[in-house]
Amino acid sequence: MLLNLIIFITSIIIISIIFRWIFTVIKSTFLTLVSIIIVLTLLKLTFDVDDQELSIKIQSLLKILQDFYK
Repeated sequence: MLLNLIIFITSIIIISIIFRWIFTVIKSTFLTLVSIIIVLTLLKLTFDVDDQELSIKIQSLLKILQDFYK
């Protein structure tokens, strides 16, 4: 009986730790996504940057980063 209680309590603790971790990951992902959307919207509104220009700049930046880390 005591062993069942210990197993139950530890499983509750482990499940709560996992849920906290999942919540933290989802929250940080959401905040990052919102930040990216805000930055892109500001770029479009302030500097009148269109989607094509932005995608070309991002691709060139990614290429530079790839070359740097090779």
